Amino acid sequence: MSTADHPTIQQQIDEVQCCFLSIRSAVEAWQRAPEQRRSVETGACRSKLAPLQAAVRTLEWVRDNAEHLRQARAGTSEQLSEAAE
Repeated sequence: MSTADHPTIQQQIDEVQCCFLSIRSAVEAWQRAPEQRRSVETGACRSKLAPLQAAVRTLEWVRDNAEHLRQARAGTSEQLSEAAE
């Protein structure tokens, strides 16, 4: 698989944020609905909000530190090559 086949980190952030906003909207509508019209599934979706927020924060950190991570990875590869010699 080439790198063109993989979504960028920003595309992944956007996708996770879209999921978060969709679920949050459903939960907000669920909270406003009369109790007899609430679905158990939508109420249970509330538990997905925190992990989605955490995923966005992690992806943003990776995006913001990508260059440092690449440099660290390159340094590790060089050390492994030297050790193999």
